[in-house]
Amino acid sequence: MLGWLRKLTQNPASARSVRGTGMGAANTRTATAATDSSPPSATAPRSMTAWLLQCAQLAPNSTPSAHEEALVVALQRMQDAPKLPESLIPRASAVLPQLLRTLRQEAPSRLEWVEKVSKDQLLMAEVLRMAHSAHYRTREPVQSLDGALSLIGQQGLKAAIARVVLKPVLTSDNSLLTGRASHRAWIANEAIGTRCAEHLRAQGLDWFEGFLAGTLWGVGRTAVLRTLDLAQLDLPAPWTPALDTLLDAHAHRLFGRLVAGWDMTPLLNEAALEFMHQPAPQHPLCVALLAAEREFLDTQAL
Repeated sequence: MLGWLRKLTQNPASARSVRGTGMGAANTRTATAATDSSPPSATAPRSMTAWLLQCAQLAPNSTPSAHEEALVVALQRMQDAPKLPESLIPRASAVLPQLLRTLRQEAPSRLEWVEKVSKDQLLMAEVLRMAHSAHYRTREPVQSLDGALSLIGQQGLKAAIARVVLKPVLTSDNSLLTGRASHRAWIANEAIGTRCAEHLRAQGLDWFEGFLAGTLWGVGRTAVLRTLDLAQLDLPAPWTPALDTLLDAHAHRLFGRLVAGWDMTPLLNEAALEFMHQPAPQHPLCVALLAAEREFLDTQAL
């Protein structure tokens, strides 16, 4: 059952070659976004895009430049496209259905899972990492894969499979905006996935659906950055709060369009439609995702 997972996670070279498709011309651009090690001011708005790119704080009360206007045009053109290109999130449409089929299959016994998981080194490492994390940690260290699977349970195993499958799909190693944001984006994806899951659990909803939605939440912002990469446009810092608000809005709508196109689960589909059509979505999963992102940002320095 996990043979496709081993092929996916043990072939990073092919993943890199696909991620670069369609953006070769943009590789010659010089990155112009500045970094700033000074602490953010107490009144500065928290910006996920600025945090991902380790950029200077926003420039309040400044007039949008012609370059910012070009960015807005490129993003609106992508948003208005009748169909989003595969190059926004390469391989996702092929990988995600396989992930869901695996997660929906009837769970074998724990001994069968031990045998299956032990054949995939990345998945085994993720299971053991989760078992030793603060969320699951016990007084006695876990000594075996069987013990780790017993500790994290079926939900934990689903989360481990999702992380191993999604990381190579949602990360990039190019020198463009998506590559520069990639490492921090995955840190945010993992944290927001956990926080969103807890929000749904508190409402009596499916913990794993919250985890999956939160782990995927960053695809909208990745799609924004890849849109600019494809248009060969950089994001020079600092940018205006008005542009930052637009970046957020486009990230939310692109998340909705992408997730709706992938047809993940009924709950995710409902949330996706609200992000596509409602400026202030009230669906419980939408509210949980936005809250999880705010909570994550509040714990982060630039």
